[in-house]
Amino acid sequence: MGIFTNPVTVTVDTVDHTFSYDHQILDPKAIVGQWIEDTGTAQEESKAVIKHTENGTLNRRLLQRSVKLDPLVTGGERRRVTLNLTATYEDDVTSAEVEHEGKVLLALASEATFWAAFCKGSIS
Repeated sequence: MGIFTNPVTVTVDTVDHTFSYDHQILDPKAIVGQWIEDTGTAQEESKAVIKHTENGTLNRRLLQRSVKLDPLVTGGERRRVTLNLTATYEDDVTSAEVEHEGKVLLALASEATFWAAFCKGSIS
């Protein structure tokens, strides 16, 4: 079973983003896969990356979203935005426990004021 359907489409603010599996990235210490946004332009370099690393009893999972924003949005040249979601846990933690905590994290990030305050550096 793959981590996503291929292609995978997510809708954000009524805009569809469709990603297709591109390739596995060679990494001697991890398993890394890359998905390219089909609807993005070559200049946007819109992609998602999944990375799995294990070190003894410690597991690390990374989901990364990266895109170069349109110059009309940034007021000049393209600017890269990269966001990471990382889970780090020991072998004796179940996937159900990690999933639950991930859902809590995503729910916190879904709060109405979160992104505006987060981007301003606010903590309260």
